[in-house]
Amino acid sequence: MQDTQNANSSDWQGEQSSFNLKRIIGTVLSYWPRFVGSLIVALLIAFLYLRYTLPVYNIHAKMLILDDKSPGTVESNVFQGMGLINKRRSVDNEVEVLKSYTLMERVVKDLQLNVRFFTKGRIKSLEVFNSKPFTFNIIEYASDKQRFSYKIKPTESGFSLSSLDKTYSGKWNDTLNLPVGKVVISRCASSNVEWKKEDEYLISISPIDRKSVV
Repeated sequence: MQDTQNANSSDWQGEQSSFNLKRIIGTVLSYWPRFVGSLIVALLIAFLYLRYTLPVYNIHAKMLILDDKSPGTVESNVFQGMGLINKRRSVDNEVEVLKSYTLMERVVKDLQLNVRFFTKGRIKSLEVFNSKPFTFNIIEYASDKQRFSYKIKPTESGFSLSSLDKTYSGKWNDTLNLPVGKVVISRCASSNVEWKKEDEYLISISPIDRKSVV
C-alpha cells in the first residue's frame, strides 16, 4: 500500500514538472518576436556607439632624471653633510622645467597637437589621425592665439584650401602664407585612402594658450 502511494506521488510530481516546463516553454515562445527585436536593437545601438564615439586613450609615461655623478668639491661635500645642499632640489628643478609653459608650448608646436583633421560622414564628422591622404605642416606660426578652420580638397593640379573668407589654390609641397603662418601641404604617397575630388577634409587649428598646454 505504501509503495503504491509513493509511485502515485512520483507520477504526479513528474506530470506537474512536465506541465510546468511546457508552460514555461510556451510562454517564452509566445514572446520570441520581442526577444529578437530587443537583440537587434541592442546590436544596432552597440554598432552606432562603436562607429561614432570618439576613442579616448590613456597614456602613461615615466622619465628618469639622473643626478650629476661627478664628485663635488670638499666645500660642497661639507655643505651637503650639513644639510645645506640637497640633491633633491636638482630633481625638483628639472620637474619644474618639464612643467614650464615654454617647454610645453614648444612640444605642442613641434608635434602639432593643436591641429586636428576631420572627414565628413553620413551622420557626423569623424576625426582622422594617420589615415589621411595629405600632410599639413605649420613651419612658422604667425598667430597662435586664434582658432582657424580650413577645408581642403584635391584638384587636377594640386589642392584647394578654403576658409570662411578666402580660397587658396596651390600645388603639393608649396609653401602657403596663411593667417595662421607658413604652411607646407604635401601629398602622402604611402596612404591607401582614396581621395575623390568631391571629398573634403576639415582642418581645425586650436589656439595655444597657457591653459591648454600646462
